[in-house]
Amino acid sequence: MRTILFAALAAVLLPAVPAQAAVLDDDRREWREDRREFRRDRRDDYRDYRRDRRADDRAFRRDRRGDYRDFRRDYRDDYRAYRRGDLSYRQFLRERRGDYRDYRREYRDDYRDYAREYRRDRREFLRERRDDRRDFRRDRWDD
Repeated sequence: MRTILFAALAAVLLPAVPAQAAVLDDDRREWREDRREFRRDRRDDYRDYRRDRRADDRAFRRDRRGDYRDFRRDYRDDYRAYRRGDLSYRQFLRERRGDYRDYRREYRDDYRDYAREYRRDRREFLRERRDDRRDFRRDRWDD
């Protein structure tokens, strides 16, 4: 009796196993493709983010170089005026101190703005990454 029941049960269940395995293989294949696409999108997003950051860095350095050139030009002009006798040594030093203070203040303000923008972009980028990952997992569990 047991053998008949076992044979009947095997006859019912065994044909379903290969079909179920095929469904699982399709699911795994689909999951791998989705994950590969998700990772590719993440990599592309990060590449775009880095490209934008490098462009911002170059722009900041370019602006600072121009400011430093102006600072050096002012120094050269003041020094020439001092050598010609148009400025006393005290006036020359006062000019230099004021110019340097202005240059440093401008640099500090520019860098503060640059750093604030960097942090904001970074937070936004990480938030998008986190949301993408959460959506990807949610979509996977919904399937």
